[in-house]
Amino acid sequence: MGRLPVWLALVASVGLLATATACGRTGCGSGAKSGEEAVRQFLGAATAQNKSEEEVCRYLQKGESVDEAVAWVAELDTAGGTDALDVRERRGDRMGAEHRFALGPASAPIADLAVLEVDGRFVVSVTGSTKK
Repeated sequence: MGRLPVWLALVASVGLLATATACGRTGCGSGAKSGEEAVRQFLGAATAQNKSEEEVCRYLQKGESVDEAVAWVAELDTAGGTDALDVRERRGDRMGAEHRFALGPASAPIADLAVLEVDGRFVVSVTGSTKK
């Protein structure tokens, strides 16, 4: 055997650095400590001017589409933006794995967002959510 060419070693080290510092896969989680925090992080990532697919996908359940998620959030965008939306947990299942969050005013919510707790991480299910 011999030594690796310098260019190959450089490519490998950049790849390792990218893997260690980024999610790179759907549903890797956001680091959120609660479902509400995950909802707010997801809304912020999906509406950011410089959003990247990776930033959005980390909040999504496996099998969900980034494009569908961004479109879903864009339809919610109100005059005050998604930052102005009230986020309230409506209910959770008995096992604590699924949480439902109402978005918008308590008197007239505009959407119901599903958040799943998977392996200690909170991920959003846009396909399991509804808009009013």
